[in-house]
Amino acid sequence: LRPWQQQEVTGIVVNGGYTRPARMMVRQIRAAIHNLACGKEGKWTAEQIRGSIGFVQMVDKERGAKLLKAFQEASR
Repeated sequence: LRPWQQQEVTGIVVNGGYTRPARMMVRQIRAAIHNLACGKEGKWTAEQIRGSIGFVQMVDKERGAKLLKAFQEASR
């Protein structure tokens, strides 16, 4: 395995000494929040978005808190 390759297990990147959620997962969550804020119909329901944010919060509390704040603002 090359040093620049990601080792991902169930959506969590485990190599590099710092465990974090996969970048693509976070991007998909941000896109779903944006669609919710704009009133567009997306692939995810509000419950699915909230559950995914909870998963991110388990792994990376700071990033999860930012996503949760954006979600709460978008769902008003």
